[in-house]
Amino acid sequence: KGNQLSSLGRRATTKPDDTARSNDWFTTLGIANDFGDAGSLTTDFSVRTREVDSSYASSSWKNENHIVTSGITPKYTLEHKALGIPQTLILGLDLYHAADHILDGAMTGPNDTLNITKSSFGVYGQEELRLSDHLHLKASLRHEVARYIFDQLAQSQLKEKSNLSETVYDVGIVVPYGNDSSLYLDYSTSFRFPRGAAGTPRSSR
Repeated sequence: KGNQLSSLGRRATTKPDDTARSNDWFTTLGIANDFGDAGSLTTDFSVRTREVDSSYASSSWKNENHIVTSGITPKYTLEHKALGIPQTLILGLDLYHAADHILDGAMTGPNDTLNITKSSFGVYGQEELRLSDHLHLKASLRHEVARYIFDQLAQSQLKEKSNLSETVYDVGIVVPYGNDSSLYLDYSTSFRFPRGAAGTPRSSR
């Protein structure tokens, strides 16, 4: 390894005929609705397309991935008072669907064909109480369900489904001080589903 680094440097390769190409497109549209004292609603729509072609001449192998991910994420925010205490309530949904079409195999032979789809639905809520200018309390809860479908078409045929679900929470204390500073004491749980088709890991918020 030391000799290769000395002779080739950090940007050269011992397998110059191996190649890879990727194209990535992403677009998002946001819509905001203000209902005055009744709160506000923001909704983001997103679509991402990613294409990856890899060719490994050194091992006579090739791989193609075509991934399309779409999402809708509405979030409702309400500033209100209860028992004279200013509060902020946030409620939201995260809806994502991803499809990955994969071709994989030897350059001179037939390819494996695999379609992987992932659909996920997440719902969450958060409440923050501002007890004083120097003491805030917050708590949040999130539940998410994900459904995976693995559909192998060639060389062998196999179709499997998997359903996963998780619930996480977060509680904390915020102590603002100065003009733009705060101290935080926070306890939270988290999770990460398999990336699946789109590489859209979900986590607690």
